[in-house]
This record gives sequence, structure tokens and C-alpha cells, in this order.
Amino acid sequence: MNPPIYFDYANQLYNAETPTGTHPRDNLTTAYYVRYLLKRAMAMFKFTLPETWDENYFKYVLFCFGYLCVIDSPRFGVIPQQCTLSGYNVFYRPAYTLVTNPLMTGGMGNGRYQIGVTTELICLQPDFSGILDICTLHAERLAYIHEALVMNLQNSKLAYLFLTDDKNAAALFKAVVDQIQQGQIAVAAGSKLKDKKTGELKYQFINNDIRSNFIAGELLDAMRVEFSNFDSKLGIPNVPYEKKERINTAEANMSRFESETLLDTMYTTMSAGVEKVNKMFGLDLRAEKRYETGVDYQGEEDQDGEN
Repeated sequence: MNPPIYFDYANQLYNAETPTGTHPRDNLTTAYYVRYLLKRAMAMFKFTLPETWDENYFKYVLFCFGYLCVIDSPRFGVIPQQCTLSGYNVFYRPAYTLVTNPLMTGGMGNGRYQIGVTTELICLQPDFSGILDICTLHAERLAYIHEALVMNLQNSKLAYLFLTDDKNAAALFKAVVDQIQQGQIAVAAGSKLKDKKTGELKYQFINNDIRSNFIAGELLDAMRVEFSNFDSKLGIPNVPYEKKERINTAEANMSRFESETLLDTMYTTMSAGVEKVNKMFGLDLRAEKRYETGVDYQGEEDQDGEN
């Protein structure tokens, strides 16, 4: 058992092994992209559920935790529930589900249900895993790109290093920069930026070549490629973004086969669980693909409109 430790010491231990500079985890940017990609993935399927079921609960439990069980509760009737797995059968598959919900009890005492007898599972994948790992992997990369994009856009506003030994000149220069950043067209600086004796400027500019350091366009392209890779991995129809010119029939079919692998695995796994639930409880659940798959690209036009 791990000893109880406070969050500040826990952060020190974690960062010693996983520096935040190289692993953008536990921040709002990564969390934002995880939520976005998760919703993007959940849109792959259409579910037909009873009116009394909460569709958001059903989808978030299924896609985040990887599985849920359907039980007949004395108080709420036939409903889906988040659960944990217990025991194993002759094929080393789980034999029971444990449901912890303070609003109900039942099954074989304390929320324990036997799979195939009093409950059935609906799984997203054969290994009982969700897709948060996939979403997090791509979200971290997107967070990297997002951070670099914001920094590059900020730096492109004024790519100057101001050198001076005069505090008054430095204060005036900061005030001028503030006014420029606020969008003022003309700014009056006065004579404090000049030496009274020589008439020369009291400051020096360094690195004023903004164009050579502006890579925002390339970062946006990298972000689009990351979204395209995520779509291809899960099975959301897309055209490889990094393919700038024509995409021929063979490349289109290769992309189709690559993108349909996980989609078909999830669809087959969910369909098997839905069929068992329908048989046990007399329901009419359905899980359908939102996007057409298995399309034959042979004979269709290339990306630039040529055959």
C-alpha cells in the first residue's frame, strides 16, 4: 500500500520522472483536446436506446471505461450501469459484475450479478478497454502544437530585444509597446529615447526578422495532420492531409482499410453485446455505424478530379 502523501510532494515525485516540459499532462489544454476527441469518437456510432435510459451516461461509460452491464433493478427496471468485473470462467473471461450505486441494491447481494444469468455486458473492444488512451495520446501531441502555436503567434507580434542602460528610456519603451499591442495606429515617444548630447538612440534592436521565425502556418498544418491521423485510427472518413497532390485508387483503398480496422472491431464487439442484452431482457437496442464503410474506390476520381 502506498503511503498517504500531499499533492505538492506527489507532484514533485511525478515531475521527477515525467517532466512537465516534455509531457503536457494534467493541464487544461490537454484536457480540452481529450474531451474534444472523445466526443469526436463517440459520434462514430448511432445508438437506439429505451427512452428511460440516459444516452450520455450510456456513451460516456462505454467509451471511457470500455464496458457496462445491463441489469434488472427492482426500483428502476432494466438499466445500464457502470461496473467492475469479478471472477473468471473456463476461458478466463469475467464471470460477474459488481455494481456500486447507493440508490439501488439487488442481484446476488451488494450489487453482484452473474454474467449470462442476471446481467449481460456491452463492451467497446474485446480487451474491455475504452478509447481514453487513444484520445490522450493524440491530445498530448495537439497540446504540444497548441502551445508552440500560441508562443509563435505571441512572438510574431514584436520580435525585438530592447537593450538600454537608461531606466527612463526602458519605461518609455514599455509604455510604447503597450500602446502598440492595444492596436493604436500612431504612438508618440518623446525625446527620452535619445541621448541629449549626441542625439543618438539609447537602445538597440536585436532579432527583428519576424518572417524567418514565423511558423504558425506549419504548426496549423501539423495540427490538421494530427486530427487526420486520429480519424484514420478510429475509422472516421477522411483524406490524408499530408497528401498534397493526387491520391490514387490504391492509396485511397489503403487508407480505407487502415481506418476501418478499429471501427469494425468496435462495431462487432458492441453488436455481440447488444444482441445478448436484447435476448435476455427483450429489448430492441441497436448500435449502428454513422459513416458508410466498405466503399469501393475503384473507378472513382482522384483527388484532383482526374481518373
